[in-house]
Amino acid sequence: MTAQFLDGFRYKEKDYAIAGIHGEALFDPENLGLNPAVTCTACSRGYVCTYTLLGKQLVVSRLAVNLLDFHAEPEWLPVPGPEINGRKPMLAEERFPLFNNLYEDLELPVRFTGGLLIARDFIQELYVHMGFHPAWKFHEVWELLFDDGILTESQDVSLKVAELRKKLEPTLLKPKEPKGKLKWVKDTFKLDY
Repeated sequence: MTAQFLDGFRYKEKDYAIAGIHGEALFDPENLGLNPAVTCTACSRGYVCTYTLLGKQLVVSRLAVNLLDFHAEPEWLPVPGPEINGRKPMLAEERFPLFNNLYEDLELPVRFTGGLLIARDFIQELYVHMGFHPAWKFHEVWELLFDDGILTESQDVSLKVAELRKKLEPTLLKPKEPKGKLKWVKDTFKLDY
Protein backbone atom coordinates (compact mmCIF):
# COMPACT_ATOMS: atom_id res chain seq x y z
CA MET A 1 0.00 0.00 0.00
CA THR A 2 0.94 3.62 -0.33
CA ALA A 3 0.03 6.95 1.21
CA GLN A 4 -3.74 7.35 1.01
CA PHE A 5 -5.90 10.14 -0.38
CA LEU A 6 -7.47 12.09 2.45
CA ASP A 7 -11.04 13.32 2.22
CA GLY A 8 -11.31 17.07 1.83
CA PHE A 9 -13.12 19.76 3.76
CA ARG A 10 -13.92 23.24 2.46
CA TYR A 11 -13.98 25.55 5.49
CA LYS A 12 -13.86 29.35 5.75
CA GLU A 13 -13.04 29.66 2.02
CA LYS A 14 -10.01 27.34 2.36
CA ASP A 15 -9.34 23.72 1.39
CA TYR A 16 -8.38 21.31 4.18
CA ALA A 17 -7.82 17.57 4.49
CA ILE A 18 -9.61 15.47 7.09
CA ALA A 19 -6.71 14.26 9.24
CA GLY A 20 -8.60 12.87 12.22
CA ILE A 21 -12.02 11.42 13.01
CA HIS A 22 -13.61 10.78 16.37
CA GLY A 23 -17.22 9.66 16.20
CA GLU A 24 -19.77 7.84 14.09
CA ALA A 25 -21.99 8.20 11.03
CA LEU A 26 -19.59 9.95 8.68
CA PHE A 27 -20.43 9.39 5.00
CA ASP A 28 -20.49 5.73 3.91
CA PRO A 29 -21.18 5.04 0.21
CA GLU A 30 -22.68 1.64 1.04
CA ASN A 31 -25.61 3.45 2.71
CA LEU A 32 -26.49 4.67 -0.80
CA GLY A 33 -26.14 1.21 -2.34
CA LEU A 34 -22.73 2.01 -3.82
CA ASN A 35 -20.01 -0.64 -3.80
CA PRO A 36 -16.73 1.24 -4.44
CA ALA A 37 -13.98 -0.65 -6.23
CA VAL A 38 -10.30 -0.31 -5.40
CA THR A 39 -8.37 0.56 -8.57
CA CYS A 40 -5.43 2.43 -7.05
CA THR A 41 -3.17 1.64 -4.10
CA ALA A 42 -3.46 5.28 -2.97
CA CYS A 43 -7.21 4.86 -2.40
CA SER A 44 -7.94 1.62 -0.58
CA ARG A 45 -11.55 2.72 -0.01
CA GLY A 46 -12.38 3.21 -3.71
CA TYR A 47 -13.78 6.70 -3.12
CA VAL A 48 -12.83 10.17 -1.89
CA CYS A 49 -15.23 12.90 -0.85
CA THR A 50 -15.17 16.55 0.06
CA TYR A 51 -17.28 17.94 2.88
CA THR A 52 -18.41 21.46 3.62
CA LEU A 53 -20.96 23.30 5.73
CA LEU A 54 -24.32 24.64 4.58
CA GLY A 55 -24.95 27.03 7.41
CA LYS A 56 -24.00 24.70 10.26
CA GLN A 57 -25.10 21.48 8.51
CA LEU A 58 -22.34 19.06 7.48
CA VAL A 59 -22.74 17.95 3.87
CA VAL A 60 -20.85 15.95 1.26
CA SER A 61 -20.32 18.40 -1.58
CA ARG A 62 -18.23 16.20 -3.89
CA LEU A 63 -17.84 12.45 -4.30
CA ALA A 64 -15.37 10.68 -6.60
CA VAL A 65 -15.97 6.93 -6.71
CA ASN A 66 -15.03 3.88 -8.76
CA LEU A 67 -17.93 1.62 -9.67
CA LEU A 68 -17.19 -1.52 -11.68
CA ASP A 69 -19.04 -4.52 -13.08
CA PHE A 70 -16.99 -7.44 -11.75
CA HIS A 71 -18.88 -9.96 -13.88
CA ALA A 72 -17.83 -8.42 -17.19
CA GLU A 73 -15.56 -10.49 -19.43
CA PRO A 74 -12.70 -10.31 -20.24
CA GLU A 75 -12.14 -7.37 -17.88
CA TRP A 76 -14.13 -5.26 -15.45
CA LEU A 77 -16.22 -2.51 -16.94
CA PRO A 78 -17.00 0.91 -15.46
CA VAL A 79 -20.57 1.29 -14.22
CA PRO A 80 -22.42 4.63 -14.25
CA GLY A 81 -23.54 5.49 -10.73
CA PRO A 82 -27.11 6.24 -9.72
CA GLU A 83 -28.58 9.68 -9.14
CA ILE A 84 -27.76 10.89 -5.61
CA ASN A 85 -29.63 13.76 -3.98
CA GLY A 86 -30.89 14.86 -7.40
CA ARG A 87 -27.42 14.75 -9.01
CA LYS A 88 -26.22 12.43 -11.75
CA PRO A 89 -22.51 11.63 -11.91
CA MET A 90 -20.13 12.85 -14.55
CA LEU A 91 -18.39 9.86 -16.05
CA ALA A 92 -14.63 9.43 -16.28
CA GLU A 93 -12.58 11.65 -18.50
CA GLU A 94 -9.12 13.16 -18.28
CA ARG A 95 -10.12 15.59 -15.51
CA PHE A 96 -10.39 12.79 -12.94
CA PRO A 97 -8.74 9.67 -14.34
CA LEU A 98 -8.53 7.75 -11.03
CA PHE A 99 -12.31 7.56 -10.53
CA ASN A 100 -15.01 6.71 -13.05
CA ASN A 101 -17.91 8.58 -11.39
CA LEU A 102 -17.78 12.14 -10.10
CA TYR A 103 -20.65 13.81 -8.25
CA GLU A 104 -20.41 17.56 -7.69
CA ASP A 105 -22.61 20.02 -5.79
CA LEU A 106 -24.22 17.11 -3.92
CA GLU A 107 -25.17 19.01 -0.75
CA LEU A 108 -25.87 15.59 0.80
CA PRO A 109 -26.53 15.98 4.55
CA VAL A 110 -24.43 13.84 6.88
CA ARG A 111 -25.70 13.09 10.38
CA PHE A 112 -22.25 12.75 11.94
CA THR A 113 -21.81 13.06 15.69
CA GLY A 114 -18.29 13.57 16.96
CA GLY A 115 -15.18 15.50 16.00
CA LEU A 116 -13.13 16.08 12.87
CA LEU A 117 -9.59 17.36 12.67
CA ILE A 118 -9.19 19.28 9.44
CA ALA A 119 -5.70 20.28 8.40
CA ARG A 120 -3.74 22.20 5.78
CA ASP A 121 -0.14 23.17 5.06
CA PHE A 122 1.40 19.69 5.13
CA ILE A 123 4.96 19.43 6.50
CA GLN A 124 6.73 17.71 3.63
CA GLU A 125 9.65 16.44 5.76
CA LEU A 126 7.13 14.25 7.64
CA TYR A 127 5.89 12.48 4.52
CA VAL A 128 5.85 8.69 4.71
CA HIS A 129 4.63 6.61 1.79
CA MET A 130 2.09 4.67 3.86
CA GLY A 131 -1.47 5.14 5.11
CA PHE A 132 -3.24 8.36 6.05
CA HIS A 133 -1.32 11.42 7.22
CA PRO A 134 -2.40 12.39 10.76
CA ALA A 135 -3.09 15.93 11.93
CA TRP A 136 0.32 16.36 13.60
CA LYS A 137 1.92 16.37 10.12
CA PHE A 138 0.25 19.70 9.27
CA HIS A 139 0.90 23.29 10.36
CA GLU A 140 -2.75 24.42 10.52
CA VAL A 141 -5.32 22.23 12.28
CA TRP A 142 -8.91 22.89 13.33
CA GLU A 143 -11.15 20.71 15.44
CA LEU A 144 -14.81 20.77 14.39
CA LEU A 145 -17.42 19.21 16.70
CA PHE A 146 -20.79 18.00 15.42
CA ASP A 147 -24.04 16.76 16.92
CA ASP A 148 -26.25 14.90 14.45
CA GLY A 149 -24.55 16.70 11.55
CA ILE A 150 -24.79 20.19 13.04
CA LEU A 151 -21.58 22.10 13.83
CA THR A 152 -21.59 22.92 17.54
CA GLU A 153 -18.03 24.11 18.07
CA SER A 154 -14.84 24.88 16.17
CA GLN A 155 -11.41 25.81 17.43
CA ASP A 156 -7.96 26.29 15.99
CA VAL A 157 -5.78 23.61 17.63
CA SER A 158 -2.64 24.30 15.58
CA LEU A 159 -0.54 25.26 18.62
CA LYS A 160 -1.60 22.14 20.56
CA VAL A 161 -0.75 19.97 17.55
CA ALA A 162 2.66 21.69 17.20
CA GLU A 163 3.39 20.92 20.88
CA LEU A 164 2.39 17.29 20.32
CA ARG A 165 4.59 17.06 17.22
CA LYS A 166 7.64 18.13 19.28
CA LYS A 167 6.99 15.35 21.81
CA LEU A 168 6.48 12.52 19.33
CA GLU A 169 9.11 9.85 18.98
CA PRO A 170 10.84 9.45 15.61
CA THR A 171 9.57 5.84 15.50
CA LEU A 172 6.14 7.21 14.61
CA LEU A 173 7.58 8.12 11.22
CA LYS A 174 9.18 4.73 10.58
CA PRO A 175 9.68 1.89 13.05
CA LYS A 176 13.30 0.94 13.65
CA GLU A 177 12.54 -2.61 14.79
CA PRO A 178 10.96 -5.20 12.45
CA LYS A 179 8.66 -6.49 15.21
CA GLY A 180 6.91 -3.12 15.40
CA LYS A 181 6.52 -2.71 11.65
CA LEU A 182 3.20 -4.57 11.17
CA LYS A 183 1.50 -2.64 13.98
CA TRP A 184 2.91 0.62 12.61
CA VAL A 185 1.57 -0.13 9.10
CA LYS A 186 -1.86 -1.03 10.52
CA ASP A 187 -1.94 2.16 12.63
CA THR A 188 -1.15 4.38 9.61
CA PHE A 189 -4.48 3.34 8.06
CA LYS A 190 -6.49 4.71 11.00
CA LEU A 191 -7.75 8.27 11.32
CA ASP A 192 -8.94 7.94 14.93
CA TYR A 193 -7.95 10.64 17.39
